[in-house]
Amino acid sequence: MKFRTELSPSPFSVSIKHDHPILSIGSCFANHILEKLRDYKFPVQVNPFGTTYNPLSIADQLTAIHRKRVYDVVDLEKYRDSWISFDHHGSFASPTSKGAIDLISNRLESAQNKVGKYRWTILSLGTAWAWFKEGKVVNNCHQIPEREFDFRLLSIDEMHKALSATISNWQESHPNHVFLITVSPVRHLRSGLMENNRSKARLLEVAHLLNDEFEFVHYYPSYELILDDLRDYRFYDHSLTHPSQQAIEYVWEHFQGTFFDSNTTNTLESFDGFRKALYHRPRQTSGPAFDGHLKSLEKKFEAWIQRWPDADWREEKLRWNELIRMS
Repeated sequence: MKFRTELSPSPFSVSIKHDHPILSIGSCFANHILEKLRDYKFPVQVNPFGTTYNPLSIADQLTAIHRKRVYDVVDLEKYRDSWISFDHHGSFASPTSKGAIDLISNRLESAQNKVGKYRWTILSLGTAWAWFKEGKVVNNCHQIPEREFDFRLLSIDEMHKALSATISNWQESHPNHVFLITVSPVRHLRSGLMENNRSKARLLEVAHLLNDEFEFVHYYPSYELILDDLRDYRFYDHSLTHPSQQAIEYVWEHFQGTFFDSNTTNTLESFDGFRKALYHRPRQTSGPAFDGHLKSLEKKFEAWIQRWPDADWREEKLRWNELIRMS
């Protein structure tokens, strides 16, 4: 007897290899997958604009990365004691205009410098509700009073046109690029359950229009995995809007089964074994057994660094130093 409708992974026609640079843009749910990829040392680039929910802003950001847009002080606004950009997350705000531009430029240039190297872009659509100021879409309101903005539900047509145009322009320059598009299962309840469902329905239609329009755009069902496969509040955290860690792990397992071949899977399993050994809490920190454990671990650590020399190993090195101090 079955009590739920399971969505089993179907291996994708093209695999994500460990040396494939990946760009991720969109909602906070995209960041969860990105964090998993980063844990396994994939070459990933986080969205240089910060968390973004609406498709119009996502399209603008893709264009800014692709066309190597440069931000200047004229693109900023002064609000209270901070300089802000309506295109960026609040973490880019600064007490000085120079500070804000430096934050924006450093992140954006890092993403722009990899254009042409990216093999995959993950787009996570969060909501079809969007804020506008003077007719221009706003990515973040920075806690400015709502009366300063217009708030409306985006149409399927305008979202599709915006994303279709920027994806098409990107692909013309980089024909080997693959886009994965997904709808975030995070529920946006600001306007209520019914309005959230209207929004998600539009995003799903846009995602499938793009999937049908381009051979290199593929829909990934993270929304269905949470809402239809797991389909239970116990798979949400205390907010009842964001998936729990257990649900994220479930989606990650499905993602691996969809996009990783056997070689990549075996490599990640080996790396898992190394990390478990590295973070294992030893019962004894002296004697021949512990010394032998450290020597074996050191050889493995050096081998992984040699295998992925461009990866960020700061966290693992901190743990290694902790183990050395124990001995």
